[in-house]
Amino acid sequence: MRCYGILNQDLDHGGYSAWCWAQSHKLVTESHLNRCRYWLPSESSLESEFLLRYAEIAHRVPEEDYQ
Repeated sequence: MRCYGILNQDLDHGGYSAWCWAQSHKLVTESHLNRCRYWLPSESSLESEFLLRYAEIAHRVPEEDYQ
């Protein structure tokens, strides 16, 4: 699994759409004070689609920050 984050300040720039997309695909999500995290299966078609749709606002969360 890989984790990606979208800052809450980007909700108006596609972040809300990303949240809805993740919920419709039943992905594991976490909402935090400053960002939302999205857990995607590594090297899957879901990960590819997520990145194609939201690469401008999504960032990869380093593995040491997974907790």
